[in-house]
Amino acid sequence: MLTAEHPKHARHSPADIAAKSFRDSSYQAIRGLSCSFRDGVLTIEGHLPNFHLNQLALTAVQDIEGVQRIENKVEVAR
Repeated sequence: MLTAEHPKHARHSPADIAAKSFRDSSYQAIRGLSCSFRDGVLTIEGHLPNFHLNQLALTAVQDIEGVQRIENKVEVAR
């Protein structure tokens, strides 16, 4: 017997999980980051005003299941 998976328990892609993490951040700048996922690589893109926020963004997504590597393409202001 086949049963449909309840939407609440549906498996989200690593990019979806990362994007939600960014949207839920208490830091406005991090909420503007975007990401994509392909072949085990989570790519993060956008602009941040400092390296501290860049590190916080990376920390927020470092333990997502299925991510083998994070490609950080975030531009940080000098």
